[in-house]
Amino acid sequence: MILLCLERGDNMSYSNDRGVYFCKTPDMDEFNKTLYSFLADPNVLDTYKSTNWVSTVKCNYGQVEYLNIPISFDIETSSTYVEEEKFATMYIWQFGINGVIILGRTWWQFMLLLNKLVDYYNLNLNRRILCYVHNLGYEFQFMREWIKWQEVFAPKKRRPLIALAKNGIEFRCSLLLSNYALANIHLNKYVVNKAVGDLDYSKLRTPITPITDKELGYCINDVRVVMSYIQEKIELEGSIVAIPLTNTGNVRRFVRNRVFGDKFSGREAKRIRRRYNDLMSNLRIRSKDEYDQLKRAFAGGFTHAAVQYSRQVLEEEDVGEIGSMDLASSYPYVCVAEYFPMSGVIEEFDSISSFDYFKKLLSKYCVIFDAKITGLKPIFEYENMLSASKCIFTGEHSENNGRVISADELFTTFTELDFDTFLKFYDFDTIRIYNVRCYRRGYLPKDLILSILDLYEAKTTLKGVEGSEIDYMVSKNMINSCYGMMVTNIVRDELDYDGEWIERKLTDEAAISQLKDYNNDWSRFLFYAWGVYVTAHARHNLFSAILEFGKDFVYADTDSIKGLHFSDHMKWINNYNDNVFLKLVQMCLYHGIDFQKCQPKTIKGVKKLIGVWEIEDSYSKFKTIGAKRYIYEYKSSGKLGLTCAGVAKKQALEYLLSKNNNSNFAAMVEFDWGLYLPAGKGGKMSVTYIDKEMSAELVDYLGVPYNCYEKSFVHMEQGSYYLSLTKEYLDYIQGIREVSL
Repeated sequence: MILLCLERGDNMSYSNDRGVYFCKTPDMDEFNKTLYSFLADPNVLDTYKSTNWVSTVKCNYGQVEYLNIPISFDIETSSTYVEEEKFATMYIWQFGINGVIILGRTWWQFMLLLNKLVDYYNLNLNRRILCYVHNLGYEFQFMREWIKWQEVFAPKKRRPLIALAKNGIEFRCSLLLSNYALANIHLNKYVVNKAVGDLDYSKLRTPITPITDKELGYCINDVRVVMSYIQEKIELEGSIVAIPLTNTGNVRRFVRNRVFGDKFSGREAKRIRRRYNDLMSNLRIRSKDEYDQLKRAFAGGFTHAAVQYSRQVLEEEDVGEIGSMDLASSYPYVCVAEYFPMSGVIEEFDSISSFDYFKKLLSKYCVIFDAKITGLKPIFEYENMLSASKCIFTGEHSENNGRVISADELFTTFTELDFDTFLKFYDFDTIRIYNVRCYRRGYLPKDLILSILDLYEAKTTLKGVEGSEIDYMVSKNMINSCYGMMVTNIVRDELDYDGEWIERKLTDEAAISQLKDYNNDWSRFLFYAWGVYVTAHARHNLFSAILEFGKDFVYADTDSIKGLHFSDHMKWINNYNDNVFLKLVQMCLYHGIDFQKCQPKTIKGVKKLIGVWEIEDSYSKFKTIGAKRYIYEYKSSGKLGLTCAGVAKKQALEYLLSKNNNSNFAAMVEFDWGLYLPAGKGGKMSVTYIDKEMSAELVDYLGVPYNCYEKSFVHMEQGSYYLSLTKEYLDYIQGIREVSL
């Protein structure tokens, strides 16, 4: 490894005989001379100047070739306040290229490096180097005004996935590619362990603050980890141009190759591809109205607390057994065992007056429809299933923390699955059914199901295997992405970057054009309506458990139930699991799939059937105050656990326990409305994007002043956390308490 260290007065042990080039002054002329000597060293970059280039498909700029080596960039910054105004500055950058590390302290030095690389490699829009940045959105905010950009592609504002400079240097986000923090990236061949805790971010540093050996090692390792990761991806994929943009892209390609018959060759591969393309040609969204209705019908998982138990510390000695159970890979199970829309719309009705005829449609087809309901009132007293965000109300209505209790009149969209649940939770005066669309039912394609079962098997066999923790997380992430790629929005508002982020609402004409492109895409292998039904089936399964538990229901989150007296419900749980077994047998018989793929063995040789309810460790104490907010004490170990959105749970638990003399019960009591976690005690980082240039004289932690300048930046600080509940929810809880008394 060769380093170019651009430090000023640092006491470091690195020396020239270790291949280190020094430039101990920020003077630009001195830096230029040192950089020139560095690049001229034949051991540095010359090996890659004329060889190791790979071409990719043509784009708007014609044929493009990339240097086929790993390159990475990273910065370290300090955030502070200047006269009560937020400010942040970069004090060191690291640029890694195929094992070579170049370090600098200012943006002027970084720009000089980029210019040298452009000249050295003769870069342009058709001849590029590809530089990976872990969380590109952060670095981009600092450097976006320093570089002239040709185009920036971002799925969300301030989340660039690709940033192509006019000079031919293309930045990509390795965080979106891996879906893991640097410390969790698993390397198999080129192993580099990220240094953790070697850089104290609370110390204010500037470009002239000395960097110690230990701190420098931390900085260097960040780009070494990314370079090693990208090198392994290059070898795995065949070249740098074959690396997908995101982790979901990995799953997309894995599944697409399977369903398109890429493991075959010749006529057989063409036959499989033609057959799948024929299927996709029948699975079309015919209009914007249909797509809009599918979007309205789509909903995520059900996450909610039973109001009867909200804000109460439940103790086993008072309420009886407190248990928990999870569905084993709920979404993947649904994909392999349940029915889905396997045609375009085959019947369509503006309205339906005969409820008997409508029930026949519901029993035979996948049906999506709109409904106008009057006089809505609950008949299941322990929970409310309708999401207020999915309804339009006229007149009065009441809510239970985002769920509809009652309404004078509302409009909403159902699948037949959600409507079946709705009828078990509510009564009403009148209902008008309209905009009815029917799709033929069927299993998902065999090779798509096999892809999901392969990923499930990988996750199952790796779980609990020592040394395979990261591989397990990767496989788990991949199987979950199978669902995510089904519900990727087809029609998206435009997001451009032209010096500023510009969001434009799509016109109807543009939306129709995007739908047309979707329908006619020869590489398409998924149908948006499938994603709608994945979550619909999963909710239907979850609600069946909530209905069974009744007054014993305490909390639910997508694929899990927390409740009381589990032993009273074991007969239902066993019957449910038996039904899962039968559904999987039927699917395997239909598709000719070996049933053992549905129940791979764990490391201990135990068969793990996909889709069944699994009983988890029970609790001696449990408390919830709403969705994604609960605290518990395990019965077996007595340890305290916490789930709370927006909170770093380890620090929050430590704070709660230390404040309450290590009493689990007292900590659980304090976890409630009005809880305040000071900065650094559980609140996550507060991030502010500043889109203006700013300069200020900063005094570092050693007392040395330096005039810092940034064109744009990100300010980060430890955030505090205040746990709030809406007044309506608090009043509703109080009303329930008074009724129960």
